[in-house]
Parts: sequence; C-alpha cells; structure tokens
Amino acid sequence: MERSRIMKMRWTIIISLTAALMMATMLACGGGGGGDSVNYTGETMAAVIDTTDPVNLARDALFGAMEGDLSIDPDELFPLAVAGSDTLKGLLDPDVAAGIMINALTGEPASSPLAVKADPLTYQCFNDSANGLYGTVSGRICGDFDGEDFTSVDYLRATFRDYSEDGVTFFDGTMELDARVNGVMSLKFSDVSLVDDVDDLFLDGRAVFTETLTSASIDFNIFILINGEGVWYNNLVLVEEDFVTYITDSIDGRVYDILKGYIDFETIEDLVIQDGDIYPSEGIVKLTGADGASIRLEVVDNTGFMVYVDVDGDGIDDWQTAAPQPWEVG
Repeated sequence: MERSRIMKMRWTIIISLTAALMMATMLACGGGGGGDSVNYTGETMAAVIDTTDPVNLARDALFGAMEGDLSIDPDELFPLAVAGSDTLKGLLDPDVAAGIMINALTGEPASSPLAVKADPLTYQCFNDSANGLYGTVSGRICGDFDGEDFTSVDYLRATFRDYSEDGVTFFDGTMELDARVNGVMSLKFSDVSLVDDVDDLFLDGRAVFTETLTSASIDFNIFILINGEGVWYNNLVLVEEDFVTYITDSIDGRVYDILKGYIDFETIEDLVIQDGDIYPSEGIVKLTGADGASIRLEVVDNTGFMVYVDVDGDGIDDWQTAAPQPWEVG
C-alpha cells in the first residue's frame, strides 16, 4: 500500500496540523477559563465556525488529522503553525525526549527507550541529580543496566530548573516517559518551558501512545504554547487499525485554540482507506462549534466527498455541496 501520505500512528507520530488547519476559517468568540488537568488559561467557549467555505474547512481538518507531511504552508492557514516548530517536534518524539533526559541526568547518550530487554542484564532504577553551570536536573531512570551503562530504558523522569547545556537553550519543569507496559508509552509534561534561539515553548499535559500488531492509537490531553499562541488538545484520540487489505482511521475529541475557543471532532463512521489508495473510500467525520453549528464530511469514494452544513445547530442540514476538487489541496 502507498501510505507515505497517510497518517502513521506508530511510535514516530508527532502532533501535527490537526488544530492549525481545522481553525483556518474560524471566528473568535468571547469567554475564558481553564481545564481540570491541564494548565490552560485560554478561551474555553465553543468557537464560531465560518460555514461559508465548508469544503475547504472539512477537507483541511481531515488532512490535518490524517497526514503528517502536508505540502501546504501552515502559516497561510493559521498563525500558530504548530508543526512548524522543530523544537516541539523534538520534544514530542519519545526518543528525543529520552535522550534529553538521559543526557541531562547521566551525561551519556540515550539508548532507545523501547529497546528489547536482553538477559542477563539487570533491570535497575537509579535516582540521580546533576548541578551545572546553567542549572540543575534531578530525576529517576529505570532500565537494563550492564554494570556501567543503561542499554535500554523504559522509564524516565527529570525535573529541570533553569537548566541548559550550552547556555542558550533553557529548560524548566518536569518531563516523564513511561514505557513499562508492553505496547503503551506515555509522555508527560508538567509546566515545561523551553526557550531557545527560535521558540519560546510551553507544554503541559500528556500524550499516550498505544500499539498492538494490528492497531495504534494516540490519546492527547496537552496544552502547547508557542511564542504566545497556543492549542489545547483536550482528550483528542486518533485510532488506526490495519486489516491487511485496508486500514481504518478515526479522530474524536476536542481542540481549543487559545484565542478562538474549541471545536469538537466526531467520527460517525470510520474512514476506510483501501490497499493501494491514498484517500478514504468510506467514512463520516463531523465538526461542531458554537451553538451546535456543524459541518459533516461524508466520503463518497476515494475521489471525493460531500459536505453537509447545519448553520443554526438545530440538527437539520441547511445545505450541502460536493467537493469541487475532490481531496486535492487547492
């Protein structure tokens, strides 16, 4: 199957354009507040959906969920451009996050946190701390130990306080990576701030990656703030299942823009991508915003889709339209 442009939710997936694209044609609305488990202080009311161009909104939202390497420029669609931050991509990659923590705590390069355990190595946990010229770090490491070095790591926790290795990049906050349960990895950030020569970044929350032989999922509850603009992925769940001759994808949950409020994703029928295809041949995804207004994308086949618009939120479609350029990014 040609899946180079299809969502790949194995361990390498990174939060991409889901929110940036989805918010492209929204209008701001009033309000404020915060979340129960995430340090979020942005807009918490539903965002007003601009239904004047539902085809592009629905298509771009779906592309944002399905693809991690879009060819379009996110800056033209939404100023946050989450995927444009190399710093963010790095921190959300488990191997990179593990490397940062291991290097900070031990000064040694990181082995993959998912490395296969090898007997007769001893599984051990160590608490460690380091004081440096540019700050301090303390934490815990668990994994296979050969007497001198860790050959694999499945648990890491590191708390940084004004920490830097080069005097330019500064960390503050706590990061935790936990892969002790087979097939499940969680990456947690507690009030993590990072400042380098490109980004002023803040992360709070968690991403849980789950994988079996035939399925993979990611469950986000994380607030991302980049240079003063932010998105909260509030229990946003992406699931992919592989049935050999086809795969299915779904996306469900809520995404907040710090200024515009939130919109809900609901997969009514899983998206189905047949072997050899790039685009779905089946599936229904719904986007809902303020006052119940919604845009529903229904796949017709792998060449196009229909869009149904409920402007007043009464549950009845007010109008519908077909995609003028099916699936193609215009």
